Amino acid sequence: MSIIATARETITPIRTSIAGLMPDVVNPAETALGTMASHHDEGAAAVMARMNAQQVGAGDMLPIIYAHDAADPTILTNAAGEAKRGSDGLFHLYTTQSPYGETGELVNLPHLTSPNLVDWTYVGDALPTLPKGVRGDTWAPDVFELPGMDRTFMTYSARHDDGHMAIRLMSSKSNDDWVDHGALIESDSVGHTIDSSTFVDRDGGSYMYWGSGPEGIFGAKLGAQTIDGVTVPRIASEPVQVFQPSLDREGFEGMVEGGMVRRNPETGAPQLWYSGDHWAQHYALKVAEAPSGSPLGPFTASRQRPVLDSNEAFTQPGHHDLFTHGDREFAMVHTYAQGASSRSLAMVEVERDAAGWPVINGGAGIPLEPRRAPVVEA
Repeated sequence: MSIIATARETITPIRTSIAGLMPDVVNPAETALGTMASHHDEGAAAVMARMNAQQVGAGDMLPIIYAHDAADPTILTNAAGEAKRGSDGLFHLYTTQSPYGETGELVNLPHLTSPNLVDWTYVGDALPTLPKGVRGDTWAPDVFELPGMDRTFMTYSARHDDGHMAIRLMSSKSNDDWVDHGALIESDSVGHTIDSSTFVDRDGGSYMYWGSGPEGIFGAKLGAQTIDGVTVPRIASEPVQVFQPSLDREGFEGMVEGGMVRRNPETGAPQLWYSGDHWAQHYALKVAEAPSGSPLGPFTASRQRPVLDSNEAFTQPGHHDLFTHGDREFAMVHTYAQGASSRSLAMVEVERDAAGWPVINGGAGIPLEPRRAPVVEA
């Protein structure tokens, strides 16, 4: 039985088990299955009011940059991981399916744009029509560029007519004319085929990662193939498990997902950023390193506390995207304001200690107070 099928059957018990802890929170497992709320509940109003009451000076930003359901964000970057403007001069971001408009119509892959990385506007659906053989559950997009290829690519998870999830591939010349290229990783062929991400290493080698749940996170090297005259990526090596969940480590690594690899800027060691623990009870962002130096690991879990965890204002931060702008590094994450039923979009700066280990807000979680915004030239 697939993880998602199991989640469907356990929605009611999960809701019951957390009712005493977070009575105003709708089970995020149910949220991910297509019944997402589009607005914050009254229980989160106090948190949002406290944040919005802050005095925001010139050059600063509030941490919540888009107060609408915006799970699993991905921002357009170049092959070096730098936030990149499209041909329209705007930055582009995509999220998991979400309801929009007065009727709450479900948008398959919401597309947002921004002139400055802080003020985001919904502009449409990157996948207005589901491809043949896909019935829904369009989750966790990843938008990226690869060396030597002249298009922007996007992978996303989708449920096929057989009931299984697959990771599909699209490409675009202008971020609004996406062409479907079919399944890049077939339905649950290796691991649980959701939550893909891409990494371009210093030597130009490209890798893809995916996986969720107790099966762990998998990875493979990418190569090139030609489909209908278009050069697109393909899985070019045998997939390997790069991170094995550990049920004996205080429960955190019993469920891991959303893996993304970047190199430690000080030591050069590959770092796997991932979200873990049960999405309905506790969710946080952690980092593991690969002692071998290989982007395909294996990665070893750290005993350090999560890089980003819940606090009194914002809970269950995770499923991030990393990018650089200028000489600064940032993470886009989804998070719940305490008491909310939908996941807003937050942006936090990533700093590094002397050993290159990431630090976000001194380990105190997503702040309520304004922080320095990225400096974006007009």
